[in-house]
Amino acid sequence: MFKYTIIIGIFLIFIISCSQVGKDSTQQNKNNISDENPASRLFKNRNSEWDGTYKGFLPCTDCNGIETFITLNKDNTYNAKIKFVGSDTESQEQSGKIIWNESTEDFILENLNIINNRFVFDDNNIVQLAKDGTRIIGSDQEEYVLNKINTSTVNDMYSQLLDKKWRLIEINGSKVIPPAGDKLLPVEITFDSKNSLISGHAGCNNFFGNFGISTGTKLFFGKISMTKVYCPQIEIENLLMQNLEKTDNFDIIDGILLFKKGKGVPHTKFKLID
Repeated sequence: MFKYTIIIGIFLIFIISCSQVGKDSTQQNKNNISDENPASRLFKNRNSEWDGTYKGFLPCTDCNGIETFITLNKDNTYNAKIKFVGSDTESQEQSGKIIWNESTEDFILENLNIINNRFVFDDNNIVQLAKDGTRIIGSDQEEYVLNKINTSTVNDMYSQLLDKKWRLIEINGSKVIPPAGDKLLPVEITFDSKNSLISGHAGCNNFFGNFGISTGTKLFFGKISMTKVYCPQIEIENLLMQNLEKTDNFDIIDGILLFKKGKGVPHTKFKLID
């Protein structure tokens, strides 16, 4: 009887030991999963981190573009701010978990339902994928890229540009002299950050329209509407409208707002009006 008791005791000790080893192994696996994900491995040998804020303007069939901010957090959560530029839809914010695909290194933003929620890393940027998880190929494929931004630098640039009045001082290399007389107004433009609208006076006529900013200093203007009055400054007005249409980026240096196309020299310059 005593011999059987010893055998049973040894057997129980063996079972408990195995169970504890199993628990330790399971816990170790959990720790490995929480500390490592495809993004961490992908960025392991790079000089940058995968977490941060990504911004861009995604294509839109019934608006001027979808201004998109997505912040990826190291705790595998995200925050998204979406704005349909040129529509009556208000800005929307959503958040949730990041669901990683171990095999393809793409990921899904859980609960993001106002745009396609599947993305993949591409260098230091993220690219929106089609609903079936494939890359979108075509002439507009670059429009699905969200670029990583330095939020402190970008926010400083935005604070300088937005909700302020700017007066035209140079266009296509020629100085613009403010008109004399009470009936002629200087050429000015204002950026309304709340509604993503521009408005101002073009020399003869008042104008208004949509604008969008992405990837730091990329800038574009949507359809611009204006009154129809003729005056001596109509030539400057026509040049301004042409330059707004071709503008794709901006800079601000010493209180001077510069509109540019690509990496070329600024074609239009404004000064800040206090």
